[in-house]
Amino acid sequence: MNDSHILFEHVLTKLGWTSEPSFNGKSRYWRPSGSDEWSENSIVVPIDDRAPDYDYMLQRAEKKCLALYGDSFKANLEYERYIQSMELDPLNVHAETDLQSGFINWKSGLNAFNALNDVLRAGAKSAFESKRIFNGAGHVVADSIMDESYMGQTRMGSYELTALIPAHHDYAATTTKDPKKKVETIKGRTITNKIASSLEAINYGIGETLKSHDSDSEKSLEVFDDPDMIKHGVSYEMVSALAGFDARRTQLSINEFTDDVPTPFTIELDYKKIQVLRRAREHLELPPKPEVQTLTGEVTELRNSGKLLQHEAKLSAPVEGGKVLTFLVHMDSGQYETAIKAHDRHMMLRVRGLIEFRPRGSQINNPELVEMTQIRVPSFGQAKMVQGELLDV
Repeated sequence: MNDSHILFEHVLTKLGWTSEPSFNGKSRYWRPSGSDEWSENSIVVPIDDRAPDYDYMLQRAEKKCLALYGDSFKANLEYERYIQSMELDPLNVHAETDLQSGFINWKSGLNAFNALNDVLRAGAKSAFESKRIFNGAGHVVADSIMDESYMGQTRMGSYELTALIPAHHDYAATTTKDPKKKVETIKGRTITNKIASSLEAINYGIGETLKSHDSDSEKSLEVFDDPDMIKHGVSYEMVSALAGFDARRTQLSINEFTDDVPTPFTIELDYKKIQVLRRAREHLELPPKPEVQTLTGEVTELRNSGKLLQHEAKLSAPVEGGKVLTFLVHMDSGQYETAIKAHDRHMMLRVRGLIEFRPRGSQINNPELVEMTQIRVPSFGQAKMVQGELLDV
């Protein structure tokens, strides 16, 4: 049973063992959980596979583990070998329980299962597109990861859940009935990376909130508004998923095998952290604060009501990240004439004002600047002009 020391050490880690390097750097000393010093149960694991005694030392270490754990160790090693050979990225949840033999209260176990389910779905959505809040968006890739990933075996002595994501599988992210259009896909490893990235960013956000001199204030949660957090996969859905775990100690770890070396990331949640997550969930559900921006885009719709003296234009404009969004702009009569002129001449319109972010679209009221640019619209839209009563928007 001569396996790579990497797999062997991975099993020891899952069994709760700890390690320290040897003086020459060619091996590591491992000891069982709770043991503070070298004992008769400690194990020396070789890590230099070029050393002449590498195979002998590894076999000796494996035999010692077999003597300690019997078939349980053999099954664990076989399980890790299979995960590596199939190139599956494991996402593991370890929920702490006060009951013997790893039993857990049914409701707590169900909460852990549902939370892990939501972590997978949120991670898949963020891997395809970064958003503060998805609502119904991204359901295709979220459903795809549910259909085409695996549930791993439970482990003895604790309550654990494992999701196994095929690293090189192409998950569908879009659908189409048009045979000329290609369905967009995303690799499992990309999703795994995004989940690890989002967990790391959320862990950072929790730490910053708890370090704040007024950690109970709404202002302390503003770290979650940082655009870089969103880019790293932080979303309302991911924060909400993590907040769904019970308010006792829970550990999430995700492992990727890169060049046969597992690179883990672990986040530990306890009562204080989960309370922060629950507050952050409510914070992220709110629209971002209004901010002044300058937008340059195409006028795609014009609406005018002479009776109510209201003038509206829809502006399709690129924003940070290259995405194109539509903004509703409320104008005065002079600004509205400028918008008509820009549309008639197929020129881009520049608007500057305070943007109010809303769940069903953002808008600018009373912009401080509306001007026609000398930039031609690359592809003309089908703009609408509605005279008379304004239609609902």
